[in-house]
Amino acid sequence: MAPSFSFKTWWGKPHRVTVSGLVEAIAMIPEAIAFSGIAGVDPRVGLFGALLMTGLMQQIAWGYLRLAHQMRFVPQPVMAGLAWRC
Repeated sequence: MAPSFSFKTWWGKPHRVTVSGLVEAIAMIPEAIAFSGIAGVDPRVGLFGALLMTGLMQQIAWGYLRLAHQMRFVPQPVMAGLAWRC
């Protein structure tokens, strides 16, 4: 049986969740480069695709958890900077 997610557990130890997320993101770099090599494209393409997929999954999670109303707390200059990056 898979362990269930609990907000109580997450809020109790957010540093562990943050560190595990960073480790997973760093571990994804060689995988993205390897898959781009298998596909026969430049490794930068694989890294860029991995970054896009991470953003896409974040948007899906925010939509599923109905957290979009929290975007009103993000200042307009930050939103403009994020839009420029994409």
